[in-house]
Amino acid sequence: HFHLFDGTSPAAFEWGQKALTLLEGLDSAEECLAFALNVVASAQLRSRDAPEAWRLLQRSRDIALQHGFESHVAAAFRQMASFCLVHRRYAQARAACEEGIAYCDAHALDVYLAPLRVRHGYALLETGRWDEAEAQAMTMRQTPALSAIDARQSTILHHLIDLRRGHDRAQPYWSAMIEGKQALDVWPWYAPH
Repeated sequence: HFHLFDGTSPAAFEWGQKALTLLEGLDSAEECLAFALNVVASAQLRSRDAPEAWRLLQRSRDIALQHGFESHVAAAFRQMASFCLVHRRYAQARAACEEGIAYCDAHALDVYLAPLRVRHGYALLETGRWDEAEAQAMTMRQTPALSAIDARQSTILHHLIDLRRGHDRAQPYWSAMIEGKQALDVWPWYAPH
């Protein structure tokens, strides 16, 4: 799983495949299986839009749903939304976010709400639904347990909406970025550049 974050997706895929080989057919290994399926699918989807990877990710979610592994369900929705954005599947990204947000609300999984809301905002932004994207950014800022990264990504989303709308208030933020006075240090890896 950590290899997904350090940019070595092939290593994540390789170790995930080894885990799947060990887990398939074992009794009481469903939680580990859901996790490993998510890792293998994510490793594949980081580099290409692979139909088999989408099936693995859906299987991960389905196993987690069936067995009540709530955080794994939420993680699967987050990954689905992320990779739908990466591969510009905006309608599917919106659907994954909406389902994921509803699930997390119903199960008090606040830590997953902000990441799902910001991804939802990007999907809405990319399809010209700016008012809805802005509403997601505003709702996200009111989300309990908002991490520093989530807050920063919400700010970036808000400034992108302003930029697309041609609002003057976007100019100082983006001018500082262009002039090197401000770094874009937490750009969402899943968002179009």
